[in-house]
Amino acid sequence: MSGTYTSPAASLTDSELEARRKAVDDMFQGYKKKAFSKAPDMSVKELHKMLDKKNSSTSKQVVVIDVRTPGEREVSIIPQAISRSEFEAHKKDFEKHTVVAYCTIGYRSGQYVQELLGEGFNAFNLKGSILEWSLEGFALVDPNGKTTGESAETKRVHVFGENWNLVGRDYEAVWFVRLPIHRLLWDFICGWFRRIRALNFGFLG
Repeated sequence: MSGTYTSPAASLTDSELEARRKAVDDMFQGYKKKAFSKAPDMSVKELHKMLDKKNSSTSKQVVVIDVRTPGEREVSIIPQAISRSEFEAHKKDFEKHTVVAYCTIGYRSGQYVQELLGEGFNAFNLKGSILEWSLEGFALVDPNGKTTGESAETKRVHVFGENWNLVGRDYEAVWFVRLPIHRLLWDFICGWFRRIRALNFGFLG
C-alpha cells in the first residue's frame, strides 16, 4: 500500500536555488552517460520559447510528451503536454513535428527519445525535465483542475521520490510513499473505532 507525501513549498535563497540546479544537472549528466547517451537535449528555456503563444508558428510544430505514469501526471504537467499513450495512438500525425519528451529529471524520457530516433522522429530529451522547468519558475498546470475551459496553474510537482526533491522556489514537491504495515493496521483500527463511536452516538441520540 502507498500514500502521498507533500513537502512544504520551497522557500529558497539564490544560493540554494543554484545548488539545486547543479544537483539536477549533475544527476542528469550521470544518467545520460549510462542510459541514453545518444539522445539529444533541449533546454527548458528553448522549449518554453517554442511553446510561447506569441510564437504560434513554432508552437504548432512541436509536440511535448510526458512519459510519466498517470499518477504523476495528475499532480501537474507542462502546458500543452500529452501522455505517451496519446502520442503512440496518433504517431503518424506527428511525423513532421519536433518531439520533446520529459519525465521527472530526464531518465525515462531520454530512453524513450532514443527509441523515437530509431523510428525516424526529430526527437529531443528535455534536459532536467520537470524539475528544471520548476527551477526556472515556469508555469505548470493541473490537468484535472479546469477553469474557464483551460487547465488551472499549480505549484505542485511530482518528483518521483525523496531523492529528487529538487523543485524550484515556491513549488511543492509531491511523491508516493509506501506505508509500513503497522501504520496501515493502525489506520484501519482507528477507522473502525470512529465508525463504532458514530453508530453508538447515533443509537443513544
